[in-house]
Amino acid sequence: MNRYLKGALACARGGAFGIAALPVKGWTVNMRAAIFGGADLELDPGSLVEIGRNVRIRERASLKARRGARLTLEKDVYVGPGSILAARCGITVGEGTLISPYVQIYDHDHKYTEEGVSEREYACAPVTIGKRCWIGANTVILKGATLGDNCIVAAGSIVKGSWPPGSRIVQKRHTEDL
Repeated sequence: MNRYLKGALACARGGAFGIAALPVKGWTVNMRAAIFGGADLELDPGSLVEIGRNVRIRERASLKARRGARLTLEKDVYVGPGSILAARCGITVGEGTLISPYVQIYDHDHKYTEEGVSEREYACAPVTIGKRCWIGANTVILKGATLGDNCIVAAGSIVKGSWPPGSRIVQKRHTEDL
């Protein structure tokens, strides 16, 4: 079966696509999930993908789960247009989290050695985003990041490390006075 899931596996419902059934082991998509036209799901065999009830994946969003990866979107998650969630080991997004347009979430980096960057080898660490978080537009969340429940990430931020529940994450950029 082709790893790219598009309209062929979906049924039209009010301008969005709702996955009716997925006959592939390891993929669970709730029938109330809405995947809008132009969204890409690149799901390799051997990945474990769980998309909960009332999840909305907007147009031009891209979800990628490579072999052995786990990608979980709990119920009521919103993925904004143009966002990318790319899993090589694991990404979990908690219930009720809102991901604004053009957010990028990666659980991996290319490995780097003295010989340079490896095209095919990756360093991985799972990304966990808690419940009811709000991720601002154009944010990049890097491998190993953990956000507790109710975190807010300002637009344009780069997030790494661990953040406790209720954190407000703002990346300030300094400019010199003209």
